Amino acid sequence: MNELAFAWCVDCQRMVPRLSWLDHDAHEMREAHPKGARRAAPLGTGTTDAPLRRWVSGLDGWDRCLGGGIVPRTRILLTGDPGAGKSTLTLLVLYLLAAQGLRALLLTSEETREEIELRFRGMGLPPQPRLWVYATESWEHGRSAIVEHNPQVVVLDSLQEFGTAAAKGEPGSDAQIQGLMRLTKGVVNEKVQRSMIIIGHVNADGDAYGRMANVHKVTTWVHFSRDVAGRRVLTTRKNRHGRSGEVALFEFPPNGKRIREIPDATALLLADLLGREGVCAYPVLPSERLARAVVVPVEASVSPPKAVSEPRVRASTGLPGRLLDDALDRLGDAAVKLTDRSVRVQVPLLGEMPVTDAATMLAVCCAITAQLERVSLGAVGAFGALGASGRVMPDPQTDARLAELARAGVTLAFGPPLPPTGVVMPRGLTYVPIESLDDLIEHVRARAAMVRLQEAGVEAARTAARLDAAEGRP
Repeated sequence: MNELAFAWCVDCQRMVPRLSWLDHDAHEMREAHPKGARRAAPLGTGTTDAPLRRWVSGLDGWDRCLGGGIVPRTRILLTGDPGAGKSTLTLLVLYLLAAQGLRALLLTSEETREEIELRFRGMGLPPQPRLWVYATESWEHGRSAIVEHNPQVVVLDSLQEFGTAAAKGEPGSDAQIQGLMRLTKGVVNEKVQRSMIIIGHVNADGDAYGRMANVHKVTTWVHFSRDVAGRRVLTTRKNRHGRSGEVALFEFPPNGKRIREIPDATALLLADLLGREGVCAYPVLPSERLARAVVVPVEASVSPPKAVSEPRVRASTGLPGRLLDDALDRLGDAAVKLTDRSVRVQVPLLGEMPVTDAATMLAVCCAITAQLERVSLGAVGAFGALGASGRVMPDPQTDARLAELARAGVTLAFGPPLPPTGVVMPRGLTYVPIESLDDLIEHVRARAAMVRLQEAGVEAARTAARLDAAEGRP
């Protein structure tokens, strides 16, 4: 056996001939592969100093979630709920790339060419000769289209619907999916600078369908979902060439089907909420789950007192239930009676990721107290974690949180005591340091009393004016 004609594939656990190397994971070949010889070398002594090349589509949210654009010779896994708009999103991305001179190919097994054509026209896009569509359920036929048109960007829609003769089982089976993943790796490993976007299904938990090993094999994993308001959320769940946790909001305009990004997520989330009873703003900073800062509304609802036989509801959306239970328990310790009332708290979901930061505690308590007092807080923000004794813990990110609140238009903020070194206070923002939960409750109640006093004065003036008018006095 000529060792240069065969190599060992770790995925298949067998020797594969030279003719099929492109359809196997080439970097897993051992020294028998003439291009895959592995020798130890000092780190940082590579010969290339070229910057990472990317193909930028111009659709800002998509490019940002990919770290700045598509990196050549990579595979991108795009998952999402049925009907979220994955096919529409990738069709627009392919068109934008083709309009810049790249060759693009859409391989679809879920729709006919006529259906794709109808969507394309509905988006109001002009003909593009560099964008091809091929409808088939056979990987081998799709592979022939790749050879014929030699595209630089390929979309495979979808992984669970394609079948290959190189693997056993029906399309969508584990054996078929594993076989297709090996074959797609061979496509992007060719000499041509080519990348592939693989659209995949999700399971009942919202994760990528099939083995998690599929997620490890791709360079980037982005998830496309729909929120309760019908907006689309693109979230980066894995990225070897950028930050994970990036989020972009999209919408379908009412007058057309061309999807577009909502540039300012904070303004959208806070619109028409701040200033209502039981609502305050909470700044979420970049973390391992979120790549950019955003300010979200924390909205609470407290029912009137209920009879002994009536059920009491404790519900939270976008917030762990344990955090709400802890907040209610601490409010009870601070003489805020809620045992005979239903309490609901809602925080908008960001890419299906609940807010788990312990510093949300002060915002939740603030919103519940304001709803209980039936007072509008105006544009008010709050943040801070509570210690075991009820004191507000120091926050090492106070500067960043205040800056985001000011950028969002918040004028008053409650939070932990400032550090001795001081904090640069943003212009237009008044900050009230809070030592304990009791202090926060006192501030909210004082604000409620002032509002009621002002409302009583206005009502008294109106009553006097009505009496004067009835008696004919000027």
